[in-house]
Amino acid sequence: MKLRPLHVLSLCFALLPMVVGSVIFWLWYWVPEWGNLPVFGLILDGVSAPLLILGIIFEFFVIYKNKDQQVIQSSAYKTIALSLLNIPLLLFYLWFGDILYNTNRITLINATGSDINQISVYGAGDLKHIEHLGINESQTIWYRIREEGSIQLKYSCKGSEKQVTIDRFIRVGGEKYDFPIKP
Repeated sequence: MKLRPLHVLSLCFALLPMVVGSVIFWLWYWVPEWGNLPVFGLILDGVSAPLLILGIIFEFFVIYKNKDQQVIQSSAYKTIALSLLNIPLLLFYLWFGDILYNTNRITLINATGSDINQISVYGAGDLKHIEHLGINESQTIWYRIREEGSIQLKYSCKGSEKQVTIDRFIRVGGEKYDFPIKP
């Protein structure tokens, strides 16, 4: 039973990266204005990977030293399983983080004073289309950036077609911003 603090330490090594990494990721998702949270997340991954490995080594040491105590071994195996759950979580965050990093979330706000139709967003990424925006309505589009360049907006208002530049030079970075469509 002397090895109990070692088991608790390895349990912390298993939970800390999972909890802190999840908090960093979801903060970046909901509040991208905070800056370079992904860089902080990568630093955390660089620190947490050795901690996870160290925690797993500790648990195998606990198992080895307590061959005859089934309860301690069972607890150690559960901690190892918890540590290994970090791997699919990390892979999910890498995949979804890549999507967020290469996608700008643009909220189009109709500030023209009249309904607008046939709204198209195009340029450095995907083509997005919105059928209709009423007066003062807004809609958020997820615009995947394929290359650096500009983003254009084309829409029909009161029977005439108009074209506006949303951003002259867009780049990847997972930005989130509002764009009021003015007359």
